[in-house]
Amino acid sequence: MRGKHDPNPALLGLIYLILILGLVNHNGKPSQRSHWLFFIAIASLCIYRVFFCASSNIASDYFSTGSITAAFFISLDYILLRKHQPELRPSGQKPLSEMPLKDRLWWATSLSGHPRGIGWTHESTLHIPPRPSSTPGRFILSQLMWMVFYILQFDIANILVRANPCFATGGPSLTAFGWLWRSTAWLYVSLAYSMLSLLYITYSILSVAIGMSDPRDWPHIFGSPLDGYTLRNCWG
Repeated sequence: MRGKHDPNPALLGLIYLILILGLVNHNGKPSQRSHWLFFIAIASLCIYRVFFCASSNIASDYFSTGSITAAFFISLDYILLRKHQPELRPSGQKPLSEMPLKDRLWWATSLSGHPRGIGWTHESTLHIPPRPSSTPGRFILSQLMWMVFYILQFDIANILVRANPCFATGGPSLTAFGWLWRSTAWLYVSLAYSMLSLLYITYSILSVAIGMSDPRDWPHIFGSPLDGYTLRNCWG
């Protein structure tokens, strides 16, 4: 169902731009009231996009709305709640309050692109997979091989999903079939796993290839499923 307005694909970029400016404005001073202005601007854009915009493509709206919602909570954390947390910075970097404007701008851009905090002081080292230790060339070759694996995984899972008539437009309910057909719903977990892994691998190859990061900055996005036998291991 369409909304009152068509979604603007540039809106997410605008939200992150305001987030970066809000982080730069922070300047290591938690008492500044102007932080609220940046968050209110972001929250207003997020509410507008989620509740008042929709297109004819439900799948596209689902993914874009998820990204907008994630940006809302990231902004809430970094702009408002960060004043109650230890200062976030790359390991070995000087405090934010001592940085010039150019360095704060680079710091804010990097922080918004490091949701797991890899290489930062707030990195969760106990729950991050082992870091790669190979050379850039070997790392890129290894990532390309993993990319082929995840492409095959995605295609196989997608073929099996399409074979189930319940997932077709206007198809019957899953309850109309036995448990064998119902179990194919788990294939969506495999689809999400492989798609996220492919995006992550693509970014890692580009970043290492142009020298923006080292292979050790790109541990696998997911840990081993065998480690998920407790909530602490699963959620970190």
